[in-house]
Amino acid sequence: ALYSEQGELQWSISFGGSGTEALHDVIMDDGGSVYLVGSYTGSVSVNGITYTSQGSADGFLLKFSSISSSLIYTMDFAISIGGNGFDKLLRVEADNAGNIYLAGSFEQTIVVGGNTLSTPSDANIIAKVSSLGSLIWSVSKQKLPSQGDELAFGINKTTGTVYVGGGHDFAYSIKDFFNNSYTLSYSSQLDAHIIAYDNTGKIETVKNLVGENAQVIKDIFVNNDGVYAIGYSSGELDFGNSNIISPSDDDPDGFVVRYDASLDNPVWLSIYSSTGSDEGITLRPTASATDIAFLGKVSAGISTPISVSASSFVTLFDNTGSNSSQWVLDRSINDYAITDDSQLITVGTFYIKKTQ
Repeated sequence: ALYSEQGELQWSISFGGSGTEALHDVIMDDGGSVYLVGSYTGSVSVNGITYTSQGSADGFLLKFSSISSSLIYTMDFAISIGGNGFDKLLRVEADNAGNIYLAGSFEQTIVVGGNTLSTPSDANIIAKVSSLGSLIWSVSKQKLPSQGDELAFGINKTTGTVYVGGGHDFAYSIKDFFNNSYTLSYSSQLDAHIIAYDNTGKIETVKNLVGENAQVIKDIFVNNDGVYAIGYSSGELDFGNSNIISPSDDDPDGFVVRYDASLDNPVWLSIYSSTGSDEGITLRPTASATDIAFLGKVSAGISTPISVSASSFVTLFDNTGSNSSQWVLDRSINDYAITDDSQLITVGTFYIKKTQ
């Protein structure tokens, strides 16, 4: 559904079928096109066309465009992606050329635009689709059962470079669209990684973050300033260029790190640490070209680099790592956004206190 700034409904679509449908992500690109991804079981009818899942569940992508900048939207295309297991699409992005980037999860085997991907266990899928709905490339990456379907995912909208991240508790090889192999090394309980694919699906860079205990990249955001990653570490972890996180106990500390596009060395690292478990969760863009928002949580009070009691919080910071605004939330939220006038919009009902 599309609403005006005053909350008036301007456009909506509904679809369903014999099973269960779930919508996992929705975006609007700079040209006004709307993209939706999710999953369905059984069969589903969209715009008069019926799709039937090949396994327990399949993922879907829908693209809608407005007519002559009006509020009348028509469906450009729908794509169903699936195999013989439980498959779903969780994230969608679009670059400046109108190409579409997808991230999700699948079991055993999945078919994407004629390209078959297989895995001995659960895996993530990353794919690039043209503005007309044809597959350009797709790859798979093993995922941790303990991390569920989580996948850090971001794109450079100008170059089409895709960055994915997460954690791994064993050494394994990853392959790009051209079947080139790269090895993720492993030495602790849980190591973190960031992988960069260029716009053809070839791996550009593999950033292996090996620490003492457990560390995970939870989310990634990319803009013209570089690559931002958020997550946690429960042991000493060197991000490079003398940027080190070193928790004083075995409980994890949260972090936000900004790399340049090459992932060579961090530009800055911000750490927030309490006597309990802390973590960075998600990153979101703002109306500013330089400001980013992040959601984190702490289990005990902290004072630096931000002042937060035991709670979830959203903080605005600029490309130098300085924070400007902060909201403390008394319970967890599902999603959030920052408006043009730096107001926080959230999904959920709870008490909010702005501290700065």
